[in-house]
Amino acid sequence: MNYILSLILLGSFILRFWDLGGMPPHLRNDEAALGYNGYSILKTTRDEHGELLPIFFQSFGDFKPGLYVYSTLPFVGIFGLNEFSVRLPSAIAGIIAVWLMYGIVLQMFGSIKLALITSLVFGISPLFIEFSRGAWEVNVSLMLTLAGILFFLKAVLKEKYLFLSALFFGLTLLTSHTAKLSTPIILVILFIAYFKQIKKVSLKIIYLSAIIFLFFTMLVALSFIQGKVARLQTLSIFSYHLNSQDTLRSIATRWFSLYSPSTLFLKGDINPQHTPPNTGPLLLLDSIFLILGVKTLIRRGSKQQNIFIWSSLFLLSLPSIMTIEKINFERVLPMFIPLVILTAIGMNSLGNFRKNIMIIFIFFYALNYIYFLDQYFVHGKKKNDGWQYGYKQIVEKITPIQEFYQKIIVQQSLEQPYIFFLFFQKIDPSKYQKIANEVFVPNETGKDMGLVSRIDNIEFQDIDWLNKKPIKGNLYIMPSYKLDQQQKFYQEYKQVDEIKDLNGFSLFKIVKI
Repeated sequence: MNYILSLILLGSFILRFWDLGGMPPHLRNDEAALGYNGYSILKTTRDEHGELLPIFFQSFGDFKPGLYVYSTLPFVGIFGLNEFSVRLPSAIAGIIAVWLMYGIVLQMFGSIKLALITSLVFGISPLFIEFSRGAWEVNVSLMLTLAGILFFLKAVLKEKYLFLSALFFGLTLLTSHTAKLSTPIILVILFIAYFKQIKKVSLKIIYLSAIIFLFFTMLVALSFIQGKVARLQTLSIFSYHLNSQDTLRSIATRWFSLYSPSTLFLKGDINPQHTPPNTGPLLLLDSIFLILGVKTLIRRGSKQQNIFIWSSLFLLSLPSIMTIEKINFERVLPMFIPLVILTAIGMNSLGNFRKNIMIIFIFFYALNYIYFLDQYFVHGKKKNDGWQYGYKQIVEKITPIQEFYQKIIVQQSLEQPYIFFLFFQKIDPSKYQKIANEVFVPNETGKDMGLVSRIDNIEFQDIDWLNKKPIKGNLYIMPSYKLDQQQKFYQEYKQVDEIKDLNGFSLFKIVKI
């Protein structure tokens, strides 16, 4: 069994580490921010804004929980500031999570076979591969959540494990915004499901474990008191003063959308970075095993197993359905823990079928998985709307000629173009920290993240030649469609270069006056 688990871990490793620096094909702005802030801490012990070893990083004004930033330090120190080093903590967390799922199911169901199948389903899952290959804080948070669940289950037999469970659950709060709601939900579910066993744990251990967890909770509460709630204000549905009827309708719409077959098996959520083209977070054939798993758990599952699975499945949707935007898997990643377990239970029940039926299932499942691999590794790179592709290429083209222009004007956007210059030019953090507060422009409404206005002779602004004519000697960089709009008002420019995506479609144009 250890040999089989080792093979599963090896396969999971290959799926997560193969061409990690090149796929996804471009860093997201959040990835670049995590990496550069790690680089800044490594060089100066301060973040990009000059804060000494912060717990929450101001970054774009969304105050990112800092554990992921600190996890990048050894890798940035060894491999340098690049895509691979920034994504490495998440990829490693993805491997550990496969092993943790094995342990959780073994503790909860007492079946080695089911535990192996669950770890296999988790290891090859399209969703968890996608999140493990990018610098996603929520993926590291998921790994810590799984560790917290595993040691909670172990504490039922050996109560001192409750300390470790509290520690790992507490660390999730310093890793992702999602955990601020999902972690308390999971803890409540575990205490309800295993209440009889927890009652037997000594009060001293329960109190000490509670103190450990409350320490991390107080850090989060302190950040709220200090006003570090831009992300919550931006996304919470309760920040928009809807009437109760509209609020309930909005929540119900997202809830049903999240659990729809289209979302789970065919097209995914609103963010094309979360799933490959024409693919959901689960394989299409997983739907069959999911149905079998539901049927089997209802008929044969224990009370504790049913409470944990069904409560987790429905309540862990709250971090997404309570926001103003449409379904986002980043906010409900822990919800897929019970879905994976149910799928594995369904696969395990295949043993009740005849051998030829099992062979047919395996054959078509393999074809379904090959389709996913093709969509992700071949076609996924070329999703036009999937990645913030082009900013690295802009930096590479601008850097050699930057000194020859008085000003370089880059189109401002919520994609935070400044962070790509900091990251790919590896700008000295101590140099940027001196101007960080001066160039940071907070959002006046408090409903969105702030922007950065300039770095050296590079300025980030909305390019509008109708109201502000371009200046001779400046270089302008803007989306191709934007230049088509601007040339109506000013045509005396020369195109210097062009950035195209992997399909050959024009993304940005570089022009001089």
